Amino acid sequence: MTLGKIIKELVCSVKDPKLNPSKLFLVRALNVDLSEKEEQFVALESRLGLGKGDIVLLVFGSGSRKVEGNTDLPIDCAVTAKVETVNIDDKYLGLR
Repeated sequence: MTLGKIIKELVCSVKDPKLNPSKLFLVRALNVDLSEKEEQFVALESRLGLGKGDIVLLVFGSGSRKVEGNTDLPIDCAVTAKVETVNIDDKYLGLR
């Protein structure tokens, strides 16, 4: 799992019909202190009603197809949760 921040919604006029009515977002990876990394991902979000600026939890590979409603979708990255806060003891911050 990876923390990320939704930076843009992707508008796709032609896509696999199985992806409707889901949304595709460009998501920037975050460190545990919520600072941005260089990595970006395209992630599917189908039931949470999220958008630009939201901090999210991402899953990849087969885990992305285990999210409710994603079982038969052709995806490799999915948003599974909106992150409200990150509470990590300072002694663990050096373990990234």
